Amino acid sequence: MKKALLLIGFWVVVTPLLLELVVRVATPILPPTLQLAALRVIEGESTDINRLGLMTMDIDHGFMMKPNIKDALYGPGEGVAFHVDTVQIQGSRMGFRSAPFTLGDRVDAAVVGDSFSFCFTEYADCWVTRFAQSTGLHVMNLAQGSTGSVSHWRFVDTFGRTFEPPLVIWQFFVNDFNEDYQLALLRGEIDKLGDTVVPDYPDEGGPILSWLRHNSAAWVVAETALAGEGAYISDFERYHFSRPYTVEYNGHRLNFGQRYEQIASNLDDPRVAAGVPMTRDALKQARDAVTGWGGALAVFLIPTREEVYSDLTAPIIGEDVIDLLGGPRRKMLDLCDDLGLTCLDLLPILQKYARDGEHLYYTDDMHLNPRGNAVVAAEVEAWLAGLSLLPDGDAPAPTDGS
Repeated sequence: MKKALLLIGFWVVVTPLLLELVVRVATPILPPTLQLAALRVIEGESTDINRLGLMTMDIDHGFMMKPNIKDALYGPGEGVAFHVDTVQIQGSRMGFRSAPFTLGDRVDAAVVGDSFSFCFTEYADCWVTRFAQSTGLHVMNLAQGSTGSVSHWRFVDTFGRTFEPPLVIWQFFVNDFNEDYQLALLRGEIDKLGDTVVPDYPDEGGPILSWLRHNSAAWVVAETALAGEGAYISDFERYHFSRPYTVEYNGHRLNFGQRYEQIASNLDDPRVAAGVPMTRDALKQARDAVTGWGGALAVFLIPTREEVYSDLTAPIIGEDVIDLLGGPRRKMLDLCDDLGLTCLDLLPILQKYARDGEHLYYTDDMHLNPRGNAVVAAEVEAWLAGLSLLPDGDAPAPTDGS
């Protein structure tokens, strides 16, 4: 009996150690998400989730997609996953989710913007793709996630001057002022103006679970595979995934109120405020450049889901939060008036769809879902057509083969 107990005890100790060794050795062949999970323990670093090796850092723009990505699965959050292909344009060091263009190709319109125009959807569902197909225009999509107006101007400066499209469509989101500050900080052009306060996530599992999550690759891989990445988000990602509020409507569910949008939209935050003059200067330079080659610059503003569904969200999170989230959008409209820009605020338009029970944003992510992208494509096309800003589209738009 004593020997049997010793044998059982031996294997109780040895089996987890063997499993840990196997997982560490097998890490290079694990699926990307699980590989990152294991590396957090093995390398002892808080690796940001959901990058999956698809992005790189660029000194002129911030995070950029790598070029020549082929059919990579990108999962930025729960319930959101899509495939990504990227191309180089004129030998660019970053990759674009666009039809390929080379010098001499016809470009009817160029789009600059952030992840809302890069699109957190399959390529065919992206508003830019839908817009190109509906209008027959040859559209170059220069949008990149995690970018602001300074980056967008640099893409206009680099690729717009080369191809001189008769129309440049500029997409704005409420975090763009903050993105401009972050890029200036990266480039050493501004002093650091503060730190983000990360919400406290209590470790509900106690000290043993906490130790396993920090020291056992086998445990981390198993938990990630079974329960997702929520327990392992880094400080950079943490304020994107704060526990949300939830509202049910017309058979849909919307989670909202995550901290990131509130932090990045707060114009009283010196970091966000610092980005306003940077954005203004970028817009002015873009306006002058585009009009200089005879083109038109058109700007449209995407609101937060909290604003679009404010009839449902404001009673829960408060009118003061809705007002805070709308601050950058209103400031951008002031810049539009100041600079004489042609601008469209999508808030009242999207609110009409929301009040009809349409589900325009992902349940667990701040981005527009495929239906939201379809609405944006149709509304932007109608707006530009009403202003007679659409070039003649007499040929099928190129595709990237996605």
